[in-house]
Amino acid sequence: MSGTAGTTSAAPVPPVLPGGDGAPSAHRCGAAPRQVAELHLPAQRRTDGVAVLVHGGFWRPGAADGSLAYDRRLEDHVAADLLAAGVPVWLVDYRAVGDGGGWPATLEDAATALDLVVDVAPAAGLDAGRAVVVGHSAGGHLA
Repeated sequence: MSGTAGTTSAAPVPPVLPGGDGAPSAHRCGAAPRQVAELHLPAQRRTDGVAVLVHGGFWRPGAADGSLAYDRRLEDHVAADLLAAGVPVWLVDYRAVGDGGGWPATLEDAATALDLVVDVAPAAGLDAGRAVVVGHSAGGHLA
């Protein structure tokens, strides 16, 4: 796994999602731009577990011109629904084919993000042992 996992330097600032407490945090899971996971806490927490969301996207990063990205933002609506229901969310991104990913890098990125939630969860008052991993399309394979 990457030696930079867990650092917050150079991690993108995540958007505030509806239902969130307004203070999401991004955590590096490697050196590449897409190697990041975000922790979103609900405004009113109903569980100390966490939903881990892994996006789909045909294993590809999206359009070369940047007009379409297959990244963690694809799960923002699902994350917002979970936050509104009081469920904390760990939103995972990974390198796709053509973006430094492929076998085994993409799987390693997902595994690193899952390992990292175990380290990050306790400081947020969460129990990573009560995590539920949910993936859509390619993210379903990774989950």
